[in-house]
Amino acid sequence: MLRTSCFFIMLMLMLCPLCPADADEIVLAADDWCPYNCFGSKELPGYVVEMTSLIFAEAGHRVTYREMPWTRAVMDAEKGKVDGVICATRDEVPAFIFTEEPVGTDANDFIVRRGDSWRYRSLSDIEDVRIGVVQDYDYGNLEAHIKKYAGTDKVQTVSGRDAEEKNLRKLMKNRIDVVVGDIKVFRMTARRMGLQDEIEYAGTDGDYAKLYIAFSPVNPKSAEYAAILSSGIDKLRKSGRLATILAKYEVPDWK
Repeated sequence: MLRTSCFFIMLMLMLCPLCPADADEIVLAADDWCPYNCFGSKELPGYVVEMTSLIFAEAGHRVTYREMPWTRAVMDAEKGKVDGVICATRDEVPAFIFTEEPVGTDANDFIVRRGDSWRYRSLSDIEDVRIGVVQDYDYGNLEAHIKKYAGTDKVQTVSGRDAEEKNLRKLMKNRIDVVVGDIKVFRMTARRMGLQDEIEYAGTDGDYAKLYIAFSPVNPKSAEYAAILSSGIDKLRKSGRLATILAKYEVPDWK
């Protein structure tokens, strides 16, 4: 009986070359920010989740995506409770370990209720409106305005897993005049909420920031993970597989 058991154990080891002993579960976290990372959809989990999962799978690892408020995701990565965060800028988490290759770009786009004539042309245009932002997001050249009016009616901050939905609901209820964020995210969120015909694009500041997978500063494997991902993104692009993934989300290549 013992010999038989040993035989089957040896046979399984011989037949499992794709199960490396050093395979890791890489846990990445973020709030729901579709089309980058989309919680609750196995078919369309977000293009960053798809490409990251594919790259690490080919390197013998497995990616797990955890959806949580952005502030908590960053704090958990700082403590090593998760391995990294999805779609961070270098200014948001400067102590983290970044990939060389970005996973997208983001700008400050402005959304208003349909029929509103307000349009963004310069920073002075936001002085007379109430804007909605998300706690601890990086808003680039709007940061000075946000800090100046933080805690007032002019800059209203939300947080949580569904922060973008909260801002759109506030916009519909006339509690804010303008929502600031990524137009790709707002289009997906509005479609999911049935509000796609109730909002309209009101311009962008054109200050495009590169987005990255940022790995925990306390994880000794972070540099290794970043290198695997950077190399993998380049290979996906050259093979045409990145374009196939992006087409599912109607997102253009950022490079």
